[in-house]
Amino acid sequence: VVRQKIMADGRGHIRRTEILWEKTESGFHKIRIRAFVVRPNPLEDSSALGSLTNAPPPESSKVRVVINGSEPQANALSLHATSAVESRLVARGFQITKADSETFGSKSDLQVRGQVRTAEIKDPRLGGFISYRATITLEVLEPGTENILWKHSEEAAALGVDADSASSSAIENAGALIGTAAADNLTAYLWRHF
Repeated sequence: VVRQKIMADGRGHIRRTEILWEKTESGFHKIRIRAFVVRPNPLEDSSALGSLTNAPPPESSKVRVVINGSEPQANALSLHATSAVESRLVARGFQITKADSETFGSKSDLQVRGQVRTAEIKDPRLGGFISYRATITLEVLEPGTENILWKHSEEAAALGVDADSASSSAIENAGALIGTAAADNLTAYLWRHF
């Protein structure tokens, strides 16, 4: 708990501690320590925080995900891609808020916006199967601003017996890849800034 608090508040790593004094007073054991905290260089990337990309995000980390489709079936693609990305964020401990939610909008809420595209891959060697490629591009906006903190794109392909199953599988695969990358980067950002 102490290390998490220092990471959240002090934005650094504990290098060394010294016990200055210990005593028991009114049934409580009291300890005063001196902690030497090393702060990462703010110009370095999230790797300066080491294993934080695998850590859960700070409590109450809210994220809104809005992904637009660019095809004739844009709404269906959008819903499927949004669901794939949100499931990865939820698995890491993020709270998802919807655009019309009253709980969204504080200066600490992050917005993830993006685009999804799919394209059929035609190849005579596929026999009776159909192949689709999905590309999802995401941008993460700094809380309360339009500043882009992180931008990334992932692509995945899948086979299916029809266009819908191949397209859906490709979107799910691309969503899993980019959702995991977003969770890692958002977690590192939140631990550095909040």
